[in-house]
Amino acid sequence: LLILTPLGLLAWLGVLLASQERASVEERYVGLIREDLQTIAARIDRMIEDRERKMLSAIDDYLAGDIRIEDMGADNPTVSEPFLLDSSRDPVYPKPGQGHDAFLNRTVEIWGDPSLFRGESGEGETQVLRAGRILDSNDSFGWETWYWNRGMNFLFWRALPDGGVIGFEVNRARLIADIIEELPDTHSDGRPSEEKQFRLIDSQGKSLYQWGAFTPEEGSDPIVSNNLEDPLSSWSLQVFAPSDYLKSDGLSSYAMSLWLGLIAVGLGLLAVGYLVIREYTREMREAEQRVTFVNQVSHELKTPLTNIRMYAELLQDEIAEESPSLAKKTRIIAEESGRLSRLIGNILTFSRKERAKLQLHFSKGVLDETIRATLDQFRPLLTAKGIEIDLDLKTPDNVYFDSDAVGQMVGNLLSNVEKYCHPKSRVSLTTFRKGANLVVEIADNGPGISKSEREKIFRPFYRVSNELTDGVTGTGIGLSISRDLARMHGGDLELLPSDKGARFRLAVQIQSIEENRGS
Repeated sequence: LLILTPLGLLAWLGVLLASQERASVEERYVGLIREDLQTIAARIDRMIEDRERKMLSAIDDYLAGDIRIEDMGADNPTVSEPFLLDSSRDPVYPKPGQGHDAFLNRTVEIWGDPSLFRGESGEGETQVLRAGRILDSNDSFGWETWYWNRGMNFLFWRALPDGGVIGFEVNRARLIADIIEELPDTHSDGRPSEEKQFRLIDSQGKSLYQWGAFTPEEGSDPIVSNNLEDPLSSWSLQVFAPSDYLKSDGLSSYAMSLWLGLIAVGLGLLAVGYLVIREYTREMREAEQRVTFVNQVSHELKTPLTNIRMYAELLQDEIAEESPSLAKKTRIIAEESGRLSRLIGNILTFSRKERAKLQLHFSKGVLDETIRATLDQFRPLLTAKGIEIDLDLKTPDNVYFDSDAVGQMVGNLLSNVEKYCHPKSRVSLTTFRKGANLVVEIADNGPGISKSEREKIFRPFYRVSNELTDGVTGTGIGLSISRDLARMHGGDLELLPSDKGARFRLAVQIQSIEENRGS
């Protein structure tokens, strides 16, 4: 987990940064393409402005009396038909019957529209597609567009001081040809190898012209679209490219360096993780070997110590009257052998519990007898320190329980009494039955245990440090083992609140005959 978590975070970070870099690259590509389209659109605008100047020049010549209206724009291939309207927007030229009936038919529906030919000098509304340009305070010009015969048609107009309007119908085909003349072709783009296609799209979505080496699929969407200015605001320039075009240059060198860096860090983490795991495995193997060695030694010592203790007790009884001095030494041998036996028992129990091999063995017995037998083992030690035991045993019933486990738990509690109680202390040991539990309470009148450490003392290897305990030998596993055994027995081991000293309560559950048979 320590290795996979940072690797996962690195992978997530790499994907996030790569995604951001890809989005940035795509944005830059789109920006460059949009700049290309704006450059092309500017060329079209300049061409439109040039045509406007020529038409305005022809109108000026007519107004100056230099040419007739029918000759106005005769030398301009962009112009199709000149027209002149009075202040009521009625045609002055051409009139019906003058050979311009086709033009009049095309425009008959638009002359009566009062919103037409309104150039504005401010920011007011205007119905023209191209904003009117002010020539002077009373003079403006602009464009009108309308649909006729499946296509967009164009009128260029100029307002007259008397309220009339003069202008031209622009040759649609010639205007498109002039626009296309401003556009590049596939081989003059300067980048013929680029897989893109540019299109000029009219107001009906039809392609008027296209260039570029790429052929998109039918119905595909453009990667960039840019509308033209009035009077071509309903037209647009579009760019098509392969679906992976924006990613075709791949990740930038920055992204590649980033990925390489993340991979290097990941490999470094894997290497560190491998070394840590290898070292941890080695230490665990060595620790397991040490535990196995301690277990083996404990097993080897258990039988000799039992024999030493047994023969020491027998020898003590035989020479008690003949040699009191020798009997005392023999008693010390028996007591220390018993202490070592209990230590070995605790070590073996703790080891079995850690390996999940600890089991209880129930048999019929009397709790009070187990308590007396355990107390007899400690009586010489307690007597030597002047510690008096007040017994109050009230569990004479013959019931099923694990007498060895109970003896070990009570032995650990009495061992603590012997180690930590002041000389000439008084200790009460009480047994009673409470429901389905056998209860043992051991209380002393010593300094007690602080409230902050009442749960800590049940942790493995934890030892209270104070003036009373410092210098006293011990492993710190006795209470931990005792609580585990009590809970396995369906009970618990607790340190009860008391005004003075320490008061432990050990409860074990009485086993039924059926439970005993099943165990």
